[in-house]
Parts: sequence; structure tokens; C-alpha cells
Amino acid sequence: PPPLPAPPPPLSPANPMAAAADDIPMEQAGSARLPVCGIGGELCTVTVPAGANIRTVKELIQESTQIPWREQRLVVGSEELLLDSEQLPEELLAEGNSLTLIRRPKDEADWLERMQEGIGDLLGAPAAIRQDRQLVLTAVSRNGMALRYAGKELRADKEVVLAAVRHEGAALQFAAADLRADKEVVSVAVRQAGWALQFASAELRGNKQLALCAVKQAGWAICNVAPSLHGDADLVQAAVAQCPLASRLLVQNQVSDMDTDSNSLVLEPQAVRRRLCESLGCEKVTTVSPEDRAAVLATVRRRGMDLAHASFVLRGDREIVMAAVEQEGAALQFASQELRADQELVLKAVRQAGWALQWASLALQANVEVVTAAVQQSGWALQFAAPIFRADRAMVLKAVKRDTFALRHAVRELQDDPELVAAANWQLHTI
Repeated sequence: PPPLPAPPPPLSPANPMAAAADDIPMEQAGSARLPVCGIGGELCTVTVPAGANIRTVKELIQESTQIPWREQRLVVGSEELLLDSEQLPEELLAEGNSLTLIRRPKDEADWLERMQEGIGDLLGAPAAIRQDRQLVLTAVSRNGMALRYAGKELRADKEVVLAAVRHEGAALQFAAADLRADKEVVSVAVRQAGWALQFASAELRGNKQLALCAVKQAGWAICNVAPSLHGDADLVQAAVAQCPLASRLLVQNQVSDMDTDSNSLVLEPQAVRRRLCESLGCEKVTTVSPEDRAAVLATVRRRGMDLAHASFVLRGDREIVMAAVEQEGAALQFASQELRADQELVLKAVRQAGWALQWASLALQANVEVVTAAVQQSGWALQFAAPIFRADRAMVLKAVKRDTFALRHAVRELQDDPELVAAANWQLHTI
């Protein structure tokens, strides 16, 4: 038989096919190698996958350098990468770019971690924390009202304020004056909470576009627009469509009560002021029509805080106020003095929002059942309790177990109590 063909010669190492595929380091498609430098020079190089966020990059750096991710501040040029959830800029992955790492002090890193986990807040934080842009940005992104405790410079920082009002429009009240006159900032705020319009500059309260945004979100924000817009038909119709109670501010040229069949809605500034005074209880009204009462009751069942715009008589109506505080405990502030002393009604309010205790009568602020219900809902309510309870160890312990910072509202002697301090620390670190 003919001889078998000789086997092919082995591939030369010079041949690129000679090496085994698993011996060649292959990077994932779309990934890039990114140098990371410190003050003293290059620290490491990390392989960053496409679409990675900043937190992922920090964790990769942690694997290479053993520097905990929460202690890392990453800077590109002169700009710090602040939000860990944001995607790493694609242009940064281009060849020749690098990151600069600045190590954050451990105490600041601990505050940052707690705030990212929703445990900590700016209240009670050291001055250095309240001046730290990344920490404040993290805090206000989770709780817009934390802007109140930010440093003065950061309350004038547009990016920080925008993050705050996106979460809670009412945070606009804590922004610097220049930003309360900024149309973009105010627009974001009123879209989240229409009534935040009252914190805008006088000029922007007269801006029809912003006013429309506000009343479409909360009809009764019509009270906060500039007087020059009170007669605007588009504004009035939008307000009434969102909140029937806004109709209490409307009057026609010929009659004192609004004719619902008419398409003509004209506001006279003097009549608006008179109706507004009436709705806020500045002028007592002795009679209320059944239709008005039914409309108010239906409205506060949906939005308890609309009790603010009910008449003096209706704010003394137990059924209406009960419905309001069941929906939003803070509506207790608009109840009549008599109903603020109603134990059953106040209990409903503080079980929904413990801090509504501040609007209860003095007698109920010294009532053990009411105070207990309040601090169990919100430890912060301890500050509104009668002094006897702020000196009561058992009551303070209940408050601290609900909110660690409630300890600051106890009497001085209890603030140093070892068991209470231990309970506060345990609650802070083990939520």
C-alpha cells in the first residue's frame, strides 16, 4: 500500500496561531484599562467593563489597592465623580485618560455609607460633613428636606438644590435667594409640590407658566400666585380641575357665589383676598351649605392638608377633621382649638404622623397614651411632649428605639445615661 502522508509540522511560535487561546489575555468586549493615580503616582490599573457605574469602578479599585470603596473620591481633571449610581463617562475610557483617587477620612466615609443606606442624615452631622458636596448630594437625593442642614455654600449650589427639590419641592424654602429666583429650579420644585411656589421669588410667582405647573399639581397653590394672575381664566380652571376647594376663591362679576354653569371665571382681587381670609378662618362664617360641606369632606379624604383651605366652620367639623388627619396627621394644625383637645382625634393624627403632637393641646401633650403613640410613630415627637415625659426614662427609651437622634430632646441628665446612649448607638448601626 502507498505510504501514509507525513503529519503536518508543528506550528512555529512565530505563527500567531501557535499559542493556545487560553494563554492569551482577552479583555471583554467593550472593556477598557484605566490607570488610577494617587498623589504619589500610579496606584493600579483596572479593567472597566462597558456601561459600568462609578460604584463598580470603586469596587475594582478596592480589589487592587485594598482601599475601601466608601473611602474613595474619584476625580477626572478638576471634576469629582459624585454619584456612585451614575455611569462612568464613556469618553473617560479612551486611551490616555486616567482617574485620580483622593482618600476620604474614615469618619466621613462612615457618614456617607449610612446616608447611602438611608440610615444617617445631615441633622447632627459635624460641620465638615455638612460642607462636603458629595455627602450633601447623597443626603438630599434621599431626603430633600435635608437641604436645611447643608452648609451655606451648598444651599447656593444649583446641582445640590435641584437634587433636593426633585425629591421634595418644599426644600426650595432652604435654597439661596438666587436659586429661589431661578426658573429651572422653581419649575422642578412646583412640579413635585405645587405649594412650593410660595417660596419662589416675587417675580416668578407672577410667571403664568410656573403658576400653571403649580396649580396643576396642587389646585390650592392658586393662593400663592401673584395677584396679577388672579383673574387668569386658564389658571383658575386648572386650579378648580385639580382641587374643587379652589372654587372657594372664585367670584364672578355679578354674584358672590360661583355659577358652575358659566364658562366665565373672573377673579376680582379684592374678592379673592376676602375669600382667602374667610377660608383661613380670619373671618368667621356661621353657615355652610350641604354641598360645600360634602365637597370639602370628599377633598380632605384624598388630601388631608387641603383642610387648610376649608372655612373656619368646617375646620371645627369633627367628621371632616377626622377624615383629614386620618389621611395626613399634620392636618391637625388646621383644626379648631376645640378639636386639637379631642383625644381620639389627636390619637388618629399622631399615629399617622407622630410629629403632629406639636399641634395637640397642652393637656394632650402631657397625656401618656397620646405621647406614647406619637414617639412610637416618630421618635422626634419627643421634643413636643410635656417636660415630664422628656425626663421620663421609659418614654425616652421608646423614642430612641424609634429614632436614635431623639435622645437630644431628653433632659440633659438622661442624655448621658449609659443604657440610653447604648440603645441609640445600637439603633444607629443595626437598622
